[in-house]
Amino acid sequence: MRPTFGLPWRSDRLGLMLLPLVVFLVLLALASRTAGDNSYIQASLYQQVESEGSLRLLTQTASFGASGQNALTPGILYLLEDETDLSTFLNFNPALATFAVVLSFNLFNPTVLDQLASSKKVAGVIVIQESSVFSNVTAYSPDSTFPNFDYSLYANLTTPPHTWNPNGNGLLQKSYGFPIFYVGLIPTDTTWPRNIGGVIEAAQYNKDKSYVNYPLYGVEFDDFMWASFDVVTCLRREGVCDVLGGNTVWASSDFNMTSTDNKDVIIVASNSSWGVATTTSSYVTLLSVAQALSTAPVPMSQLNKTLIFAAFQAEQLGFSGSKRFVQDLVAPFQCLDQSGVATNGCPYDGYACNKPCFPATDFTRINFDRISAIVEFDQVSGVGLADPDNASLFMHVDDSTDANTVALAQQFVGNVSVSSSGSASRKVTVKEAWSDGVNRRLPPSSAMSFLAKKKIPAVVFGDYQDTYTNAFYNAELDDSSRWNASHTSIMCGLATISARGLFKLAGGNATAAQSINANCTLVAELFDCFSRNLTCSLFQKFYTANVLVASQFPDAYSLGSGLPYIPYYINVLLWNYTAVDNAGFCSTDNGTDTCAQSHGSNYTCLAGMCIKALISEHPAYGTGLSFDVNSGSAYVSDSGLPTYVVSMYASLGRRMRIYMSSSVQYDAVTLVVGVGLTGLTVGLVFLVQRLLGNHLKND
Repeated sequence: MRPTFGLPWRSDRLGLMLLPLVVFLVLLALASRTAGDNSYIQASLYQQVESEGSLRLLTQTASFGASGQNALTPGILYLLEDETDLSTFLNFNPALATFAVVLSFNLFNPTVLDQLASSKKVAGVIVIQESSVFSNVTAYSPDSTFPNFDYSLYANLTTPPHTWNPNGNGLLQKSYGFPIFYVGLIPTDTTWPRNIGGVIEAAQYNKDKSYVNYPLYGVEFDDFMWASFDVVTCLRREGVCDVLGGNTVWASSDFNMTSTDNKDVIIVASNSSWGVATTTSSYVTLLSVAQALSTAPVPMSQLNKTLIFAAFQAEQLGFSGSKRFVQDLVAPFQCLDQSGVATNGCPYDGYACNKPCFPATDFTRINFDRISAIVEFDQVSGVGLADPDNASLFMHVDDSTDANTVALAQQFVGNVSVSSSGSASRKVTVKEAWSDGVNRRLPPSSAMSFLAKKKIPAVVFGDYQDTYTNAFYNAELDDSSRWNASHTSIMCGLATISARGLFKLAGGNATAAQSINANCTLVAELFDCFSRNLTCSLFQKFYTANVLVASQFPDAYSLGSGLPYIPYYINVLLWNYTAVDNAGFCSTDNGTDTCAQSHGSNYTCLAGMCIKALISEHPAYGTGLSFDVNSGSAYVSDSGLPTYVVSMYASLGRRMRIYMSSSVQYDAVTLVVGVGLTGLTVGLVFLVQRLLGNHLKND
C-alpha cells in the first residue's frame, strides 16, 4: 500500500478546507469590481483565437518547451516585425505592464526568445504564419543540426559526425517559463484569416497607440500544466502525467513466421517526426512499397526471407519507438499471466499477456539474430530539390567499406522513369551517398537502434546527399502546400526501385522483379489523404475522420490506448497490402465480425473484405520508462535512456483569448486572479488526492 499524507475527515478541519475558497471569492470580487469600473470591458466579449499551444516535455535530466506559470496570464499585444522592433521592445519599460509578443518564424529562435525571457516583461509569445506583415520565411527548423544526437548511434562521440540539418536552431532543446502559441496558415482551414487577421489587427492597433495609450488589446493565455518540473515529479502525481510514445505498427509478409523458422528477416522502416516532407513522405513510400509487393509474381510469403514493415512512432523522442521494439526483441520475454483476465496492473480482458501488460505478443515471433538487413525511408519526397523532374535519391550507410552493406546498397542502385495521371515521364535515380568519396555515415534514423545492438547491413534513403534539402525539417511550415505531382512521382519511382530490390533480397528472381511497379496514382492519393484530407474516399472505406489534417506529435501512451488517426490508417492499409488470404465479403453489423465467426480469429473484416494478415502494434514509449506489473504505474527504470513524459493541462487546457484592456491595473488584477486560481486548483486537487488516499487506506 502506498503511504498517504492526507488529512482525516474531521469537523475541525472544515475551516482549513474552506480557506482557499474564501481567498478565491475575494480575488473574484476584486476582479469583478475592477472590470465593473470600466464600461468597455464590461460590455466586451473575449474573442477566442484558434491556435496551438506549446508543450513542456520532461525527461529525467531536463525539461524542454514552454508553459505558463499560472492558470491565467494576461499581456498587452506587442508586434515585432523585425530586429528594429525587437531592440525597441527591449528598451521599452512601462511600469507594471507585461506583453504578449507577436512575431513570425523569422524571429522565432533561441537568440530572440532568450532576450525576451531576460526582459522579464513577456507574458507569452504568439508565432504567426503570415506574409502580408512579416517577410517570407525561406528556411526554418526548430530541431538541432543533428537531430536526436544524444540518443543516436554516435552519442559516444564528442561532436556529431556530420551536420545534416544546417537550418536547425536548436529551439526544441530549450525551455521557457512563458506560454508560446502558434497561429498557423492551414491550407484547408477557411477560418485562418479570422484568427491571424484578428491577432495582427489588434497588435497593429496597439502599435499605432505606442503601446501606452489605453485602452489596448490584450491576450489572456491559459496553459498551466500540473506537473511541469521533471519526470519523477510528473509520474508521482498520478492522473496528471502522460507517458509519451503511442504505438508502433508493424506487419509481416509471412503470416506463419516464427522465431525458429530459419528464415532471415529484412526490416523495412519509416520514420516519424513532424512535417509532410519530413515524415509523411516516409510512411507513404513504405505503404507504396508494401502495395507494390502485394502484386509480385510470387507471393512474398513463399520467398526465403520475411519482410517486416514497421512504421515506428515517437522517433523524434530519442528514437523511442525503434529502441523499444529492439529492446523487446533482444530481451528474453516471459509472460507471467496468460489468462486474458484483467488485473490491477493490466485492467483489460482479452490481452495476450496481462503480466507484463501486452495486448499482443506477436513480436516474439521475430528472431533478432536473423535480421539480415534494414531498409529505411527518411525524407524522400524531393520537396526542396532544384529539379524534382530529374531527381536523385541517395542511400546512406554507417560503414561504406563493409562488403555486406555495399552489397545491400547495390540491389537498389539504378533509375526508373515514372508518370502518373497523364503527366510527363519523370526520371528517378538512386545512388550511393558516398559516391563522391565521402562517407557521412547514417543520418538520424530508426536503423541506429538496431545497429546499436549488432552490426547489420542497413541503408537509409533520403532526397539529400550532404545536407537536408528540406529547409523546414520538423517544423510547422513543412505543410502540404509545398508538394505537387513531381514529388509524388519521385516517391513512386523510389517505391518501384525499392520493391524490386526487396523482392530480389527476399529470394525472388531478378528478371521477375522487373515486372513489379508501384501504383503512382495510389502514391499521389495516399500523400494527399495523409497530408491534406483524412476524409478522402480511400480512407472512408475504413473509417471517416472528423478532421482534415491530424497532428503528427507523439501520442500519449497508456496501457490499453488505441491508435490515433495516422497510425490507424497505416495499420488498416498494411492489413490490406500484406494480407496472405482474402476470404470474400463480410460485415461488422451490430459489432459482430462475421469474418471471424466464419473463418476463425486469424481473419478480420476490413472494409467489407475478410482478410488474413500478421499485423500488430508495439509500445513506443521511452526505454528508460517501465510500468509496474502489479499497479500499472509508470516509473523511471533507466535515467540514461529516453524518459519522455508530458504534464496534463489544468482548467480547459490550452487556450488564447483577445480582450480589450482598460489599464495596466486591470491586467495586474487578472494576473492576481490567475495566481489565485492556480494555487486554489492545485491545492484542491492534491487535497482531494490525499483525502481519497486516506479513505482508501482506512477501507
